[in-house]
Amino acid sequence: MIGYRKFFYLILLSLIFLTIFKITLYYNFEPRSDQAHQIGWINKIINSKFLISQEAIKDLKNIINDYQGLIFELVKPTFFYGNLHANYFHLSSILIISIFAKFSEISEIYIFNILSIISSFLSFYLLFKILEKLYFEKIKKNYSFFFLVFFGLFVVNWYSFIFSPLGVHNISSMIILLNFYLYLNVRKINFFYIGLLYAISSLFHQVNFIILSLFYFFIIFEKINNSKQFIKNLTFFMVGPIFIFSPLVLIVIMNLDNYSNIVNDINDKNVGIIKVLLNNLIFFIGKNIEYFSFIFFFSILTFFCNDKEKFIKNLKLLFFLLILFSIFLNEFFVSSYHRISIYFFYIYVILSFRIIFDLLRYKIFK
Repeated sequence: MIGYRKFFYLILLSLIFLTIFKITLYYNFEPRSDQAHQIGWINKIINSKFLISQEAIKDLKNIINDYQGLIFELVKPTFFYGNLHANYFHLSSILIISIFAKFSEISEIYIFNILSIISSFLSFYLLFKILEKLYFEKIKKNYSFFFLVFFGLFVVNWYSFIFSPLGVHNISSMIILLNFYLYLNVRKINFFYIGLLYAISSLFHQVNFIILSLFYFFIIFEKINNSKQFIKNLTFFMVGPIFIFSPLVLIVIMNLDNYSNIVNDINDKNVGIIKVLLNNLIFFIGKNIEYFSFIFFFSILTFFCNDKEKFIKNLKLLFFLLILFSIFLNEFFVSSYHRISIYFFYIYVILSFRIIFDLLRYKIFK
């Protein structure tokens, strides 16, 4: 029987080897759809000629036409109102990729793909550390079994390779896992710092905003001792988000006419709400069975388990609310489910190990 340290290094080396293999496959992968748009955005940022032009400094109204200015090229795409200003929630990822591309003088396409795959490596590493924190004793008793399941069914499965060149989605899902990992390992919660972490993490993708808003909402209510403590915690937590999201509020106000058009389009659709919700539910279940089969089923089974671990409780509640979200607001999921599913995948893995270890305890796999 190998020691746990050697087992950890085996996990780490296996992830590194697989990451190098993926980089050789996908480093020059041609960007498609929204990735092509993001590459174009990055290209304009790294080829900007100045921070802000003299004309814009003299009269800020000129900034709306300040082409080749860094501030203009960075901010302009965030004014597009599609998917509720989705580009605003990509700012962190775009900035990180732009900085690497600018100073490395390597093609932004290569940087985009390599950072995506490295983020995938970090996601699986963080996933392992989260599982280790939750199920340490069970993993320790079943090295070989855990290694087989973790790598054979998750890391080297087809959807792991599908996820590899997903650009900002790998980066943003890694950030979500980092938030989960920090929650599990920080002894005392500082609400100012987690509020700032939440706000910055939300600027990696709008799905981060949705998932982490729910996740930290649970944490704030989890720490309620009295009404004064709740108000104090919430106040400290909101400092970072207010600062980070204030520009978005201004952008939305400047686009109110576009939002009224969206509402009118929705009102013009004469489709029964029950039929829509049923179709959305069928779509959600069908896609999860197609992509994830047994880990989706195992995650559903956790609803029938009595868990004492707060993180698992929060994760199950988060999963349930995401199901409701996908049913009631499914347009976002339908149009890009092969990309959005990566966020569900990591949640499914964490929850499914809850069932897998129970089955192992009852000698289902022996």
